[in-house]
Amino acid sequence: RGAMAAAAPGWPAAEPEAEPAMEGAVADTLAARSHYEALSASQDATVAELRRCYLKASVQVHPDKNKHPDATRAFQRVAAAWAVLGDEEKRRRYDAQLRCGAVAEDSDDDLGGCEGPPVSAEEAFAAFAFTLASGLAAGGAATGGG
Repeated sequence: RGAMAAAAPGWPAAEPEAEPAMEGAVADTLAARSHYEALSASQDATVAELRRCYLKASVQVHPDKNKHPDATRAFQRVAAAWAVLGDEEKRRRYDAQLRCGAVAEDSDDDLGGCEGPPVSAEEAFAAFAFTLASGLAAGGAATGGG
């Protein structure tokens, strides 16, 4: 095969190495101590703002876009945060736990503490696709001006 300077027409180019910013997104997401931090959102964000933060965070750590070895785990972490913050009742209870300092990373509560309920890779992909499609169907921009 030998080294080629560029891919031949019709052949895919070699996969790019993970960009430092993308690697940082995975590390930041996995190190997040709250669902809000996992989405890079403020605690007083509206549901629409949270949705934009969720979509932006999802794209940054999406395993198809981010070649970091832990991208799938980060993608699942973002989906777990959205599962709580995107549901009004779960978010209200989660916020109450945060105010009391009662959210623990090893919580068995259905809010799942900071780690959130277990979300499979399939569930994470489905949640992302649904949220993206529902925003587009409503006429909104996918990630809001970015």
